[in-house]
Amino acid sequence: GYSLGGMVAQAFVRRHPERVTKLILAATAARIPLRARRLRKALFWAGRGLERLSGAEGAWLRYRYLLRRGAVEAHHARWLWETFMDRDPTLFYDAGFAALDFDGREWATRLARPALVVIPTEDRLVPPRAQYELAALIPGASVAELVGAGHEACLTHADDLAKVIDRFLAES
Repeated sequence: GYSLGGMVAQAFVRRHPERVTKLILAATAARIPLRARRLRKALFWAGRGLERLSGAEGAWLRYRYLLRRGAVEAHHARWLWETFMDRDPTLFYDAGFAALDFDGREWATRLARPALVVIPTEDRLVPPRAQYELAALIPGASVAELVGAGHEACLTHADDLAKVIDRFLAES
């Protein structure tokens, strides 16, 4: 599970432990630290309000950020813009608020199974310290760092991510 998907994966393992033999979590946490959560909630409330007036500004900021980070090749810029403009803003913010309210620390220790936690070391959305906390909570979890990668590592460091996943699956 990646980002919010990692939180979903944690909840899935908690509810259906017999269905998961190996767990890979990337750019995610058992919870977002309080200080980061407060700031992000304030930004989400402001973003949600602005988006009700016009969705273009928030889409433009995300679009420019991903292009600047090299997450999407320039020849796919139009696709990226259209994707951002076509998304459901209510769903986007509801999912974001759910991630900010997620707290799996009480039961993360029961996620024991071969587990890999992949940490983009420059993640600005899910603080790396929260990702290390998640890894420490899961008994025996392996950690792989994507040094210099941000939250968009699945796009900017896809080959590195695939290598650490392949290595984990081969070893465990």
